[in-house]
Amino acid sequence: MEDYKAEIKRRELQDMMQEFEDNGKISWSEFYSDSILHRKKVVEVYNNDFSNGTLRITQPCVFRVMENISFNPNRPTTWLDSNDSITSDFSKAVKIDPNRLLDWKPNETQSNNTHDYMTGDMKFAYSLGFFAAITVESKDVIIDINGFSIEQHKEHYLQQRFFSVIELADQPFISNQGPANFGKTVKSANNCLIMNGNIGLSSHHGIHGNNCNNLYFENLNFANFEVAAISINGSHNIWLRNCKIIGNNKSIPVLGTYSGGRFLRDFVEHAKTISSLQTNLITSSNNLENDLNETFNEFIFNNGTTPSYIKNISGLIDGNTYGILFNPEGVAVESPLSNRDSHKANEISNVYMENVSINGIDGNIVEVLGIINSNGSVVDTAGSLLRWDEINNDGKYNGTNLSDTQIELARYVDTLDDNTKKAFGTLNIDKGIMEWKDNEETYLKVDNNKLNLYYRDDILEIDGIPVSYDIICNRDTMSHINKGVIGFKIDGVNSLYMCNCQVNNISNDGVNGSEKIGSYLYGSPQQTGSLIGYNGDKTYGFMLSAINDAKINNTYVTDIRSKYSSAVGFCLQNNSHNVTIKNIKITDINSSVDIDLDISKSFLPNLPPNSKAIYISSDTFNIKLKQLLYSNINNNQLLNIYNPVYIGVLINSE
Repeated sequence: MEDYKAEIKRRELQDMMQEFEDNGKISWSEFYSDSILHRKKVVEVYNNDFSNGTLRITQPCVFRVMENISFNPNRPTTWLDSNDSITSDFSKAVKIDPNRLLDWKPNETQSNNTHDYMTGDMKFAYSLGFFAAITVESKDVIIDINGFSIEQHKEHYLQQRFFSVIELADQPFISNQGPANFGKTVKSANNCLIMNGNIGLSSHHGIHGNNCNNLYFENLNFANFEVAAISINGSHNIWLRNCKIIGNNKSIPVLGTYSGGRFLRDFVEHAKTISSLQTNLITSSNNLENDLNETFNEFIFNNGTTPSYIKNISGLIDGNTYGILFNPEGVAVESPLSNRDSHKANEISNVYMENVSINGIDGNIVEVLGIINSNGSVVDTAGSLLRWDEINNDGKYNGTNLSDTQIELARYVDTLDDNTKKAFGTLNIDKGIMEWKDNEETYLKVDNNKLNLYYRDDILEIDGIPVSYDIICNRDTMSHINKGVIGFKIDGVNSLYMCNCQVNNISNDGVNGSEKIGSYLYGSPQQTGSLIGYNGDKTYGFMLSAINDAKINNTYVTDIRSKYSSAVGFCLQNNSHNVTIKNIKITDINSSVDIDLDISKSFLPNLPPNSKAIYISSDTFNIKLKQLLYSNINNNQLLNIYNPVYIGVLINSE
């Protein structure tokens, strides 16, 4: 039945493509000039068409790529040569121009930028730069990559740290989510086919979408993304056939702090248009700008020094990374869906995957300890946590140019009215943190899982209230809850069919979580359900949570590794039910095999390493498991008593 449905959909899309072919071929400039007049035609697209920004598909068409695309819009026209003189000849450039007019972002001096990206809701959607090479904002769109490749140019890749090669909507977030205000409503794709080509280098996703329906992906290869090859949230009717994920990027030059710095730079530039800046903000932001430029110079010209708080020594992503991610509506930054009792369980449905493989996903997840202030707000700027533990020298403030700018920008924004403040996104650095930075006689100290600010021997009070913070754990730089490195991560899907799918070579080098607040089950209020203790060091081939009505046939999982923690081949959990798994082969699952363990340490937050071929939690029901084969399931040598198959509920098996 599932094969039949997929074939019917494929024929419908082929018929639609033939109709559009019969209507003729036009250039992107012709289509752009009057997209309503030229709707339902074939639009031929070349690299030069992207020179001024994102191509927004707003009417039905076949969008056909005619050559390899390297997305690098609005790059600077001025550089510095070896004499520190301005040159427009890039062949003579050795440094970025700190006074450049263009900065890879929308700019009113560039063709069509004001109309497309800087008016109405679009000025919010593009407030943090070009978030995609292509956006699909219409029904009945076919993207034919035509055997070519689409990717970020490495300059834009460094400078635009939130990006999807193809975004299936006119903005990357639903309302009231994300690091800034991206607009009130989302206009998403419906009835979209993407086929026949390669989707390459991206600082976040290959394909990303919210609330987009009737999607068909066929004959696609993905490589060199950071967060996920495909990430779809809150959508219905999704088909994937003959898709290969052949590895995420393993040469990432920067940590998440660079993204935070680029966001801050935009906010400081906006602040300059409102009023004069305080001296400390000018100084810190200039220093931060120099750090960002030095990072660019090292990456592009091999002629700079990246600061230690930005430089990524391992080259692996320092946050969660996935091959394919399906999720209910909204961002997938919190815990996996814990059950099917809420409306979230009906926000994504009818997912079909045939001949889909995920290979070579590696991560080195780094925990960032955050804090929550007395107002219940996470202390951050634009979603980037204030990394208090890393700028804490025996309790004293020892900041970076990033943290200095975060704090000074917050001090500036405090002087603005509430309506003007909205343009600066989430900005929750309070007066206690400002006092810690300003007063050398203050210091932070952990007391009974609280982080208190002391002045000499007493907890400091501001406006009669003691300055005290709750510490939150198991987070990355951008405040995402750490879940690990995962091949297929599927949450809340109602009706799932997978056939001939495989996962191979998934690894995580992330170390164990901090024990500064002792043992804990949940590191923050948003960490819930089965996500116990610290999870940034774990690895999964499959993680399926709160799914219903699933058939998974002919599945292969090989070479799943966690350097310091647990590895699981196939995980089915969180109230999942009505699931049939048939003919699954799992081999080479390795948990902390070569690491010396201290077995006297506390049981939490770092659970003992434990390899599982398959894990089925006790809150699942009506599970059928047939023809399971597993081999070479390896645990740490000090913990060799374990069960390679854990099934916490009665199932039908053969």
